[in-house]
Amino acid sequence: MRAAKHLSLVSAPETPAVAENGAWARATAVQRNRAMSRGRLIQPLLAQITLGVSAGAAVNNLLSRIDAGQVDKATCDLARELGRGGKPVSRATLLNWIKAYQAHGREGLLDSYKGRQRKAKGWEVHARNLIALGHGITDGAVARMLQQEGFDVQGWEVNRFRRTLPASITNRRNLSAREYRDKHKPHRLLTWENVPPGVYYISDGNCAPVYLRHPTGSRPWRAEITPVLDAGSRYWVGYQIGEFESGWDTALALRNAITREGCHVPSIFKSDGGPGFENNMLGDSVDGFYTRLGITKDTSIPGNPKGNGLIERFHRTVKDEFLKKLPGYCGKDASRDKVKQYLKRVKTGESQLMSLAQFVDALEAFRHWYNHERGHDSLGGATPASLWAQREVCELADKRLLDLWMRDEVTVRRGRVHQQRRIYQDPELEHYNGQRVKLEYRPYDGSYVRVLDLQERWLCDADLVTPVDGTPMSHLERAGRKKLEMQVRRLELKKQEKIDRSHLAITHEDYLNDLDEFEPAGGEVLPDRSNETAANFFAAADKPDPSPVSDQDQWDWDDFI
Repeated sequence: MRAAKHLSLVSAPETPAVAENGAWARATAVQRNRAMSRGRLIQPLLAQITLGVSAGAAVNNLLSRIDAGQVDKATCDLARELGRGGKPVSRATLLNWIKAYQAHGREGLLDSYKGRQRKAKGWEVHARNLIALGHGITDGAVARMLQQEGFDVQGWEVNRFRRTLPASITNRRNLSAREYRDKHKPHRLLTWENVPPGVYYISDGNCAPVYLRHPTGSRPWRAEITPVLDAGSRYWVGYQIGEFESGWDTALALRNAITREGCHVPSIFKSDGGPGFENNMLGDSVDGFYTRLGITKDTSIPGNPKGNGLIERFHRTVKDEFLKKLPGYCGKDASRDKVKQYLKRVKTGESQLMSLAQFVDALEAFRHWYNHERGHDSLGGATPASLWAQREVCELADKRLLDLWMRDEVTVRRGRVHQQRRIYQDPELEHYNGQRVKLEYRPYDGSYVRVLDLQERWLCDADLVTPVDGTPMSHLERAGRKKLEMQVRRLELKKQEKIDRSHLAITHEDYLNDLDEFEPAGGEVLPDRSNETAANFFAAADKPDPSPVSDQDQWDWDDFI
């Protein structure tokens, strides 16, 4: 039989509006997507059948071209995805799908296997009504609402139940705009194949899920890593480690990426719209860091991780292939018991937290392996360094543009300007006493500041005034010794006070000894007067005691007290 003419695969037509009844309306969203994928695969086969080719010949032609690699990559991936064990769909299965589609249309491509049926627990109707309300109600919120009604249900049970609901219940009309956009709205996959290396940089901050030793102490600490990735080659250009996401970390990360690779400057820099990437220091239209370097800032859609998916996938790669092997890993998928045991061993001194220097050394080794040895699937198995070497270098002409300057507006007084408790002076400032000027300063270098007028024209460079000791060192030492003597004196007084207070405590043994001293001689027992009334007791007390009292029986109250 003569082989059928090669026909390129065409996209499946848009799915019409969902009917309110029928098998398609009762199918879940997952079942519908699977059925539409099957329809896209058999679409060219149906076109060949309409031209007079038999179904068997069309299927054989498709499978033979898949084995020979003569079809496009999307069709080959789809056939293997719908098959089993990484192999394309079998001939019998394709024939069954064609026959079912010709008999029942798209409903014939739905799964006929029902699976194990779950047992009803009584709360399903209530959960269905709550989910149908829309408003983006989460599974945990639905579970708590059902618990208020007296049902014993958890969030994961609601999640499983939600997946079994028909798509007509969980369609766009019953979802919030954000939930539909992030989870259900069809989106186009971004491709970077046409982006040349070194042109498009992307970045996003990430709090590393690993406990380190704080640089200024011994407590556990999680660092914020701000990497810079080249979109065209997937090359990890540079990064910055800090306390949290900030504009300084972003500027230092971009500066590190530029200086590491021969002062190569990209054309576009993409990130989210967080305050660490969108601020006056970076994005000022006149003197922002992006503007000085000639970089165009691109921002992804807020609240949509798909818009910056390349850097999000990079964070996952770093976590899976590097951070998880570190002893202090504490991600969401880490064992809570093991994390607690590790922190307990650190507290008792049995284990040591990794220092920041050790972490940087390990991160540098992983960065070299990622760029030069690790093959990337989207690059056809090539390493990012192999594509990065093909970039067209755009070197920065003036290296001084990489200096990070901050601005402040102050008033000149007596030929001086004050900035953050520092005094700067220059003879030119005498002509601007009482006037407002702008200062440009670098936080990491306070030796001088640049003075500009309000029209941002340069006036002078003011130097830091060297402070002079206000008192001789001998006087300071004498005052320090006097302070130390007073501290020792206070400690001695406090010690003596503790000793004096301890002598006032009367122990149980002291109390028993005092009772023995006051017991009558000869072992005589005091008369029992428990049954006497108060009147008889006081009457007896008024009568004189006929028994003489010797001087030895007299109590010495002064000695007793």
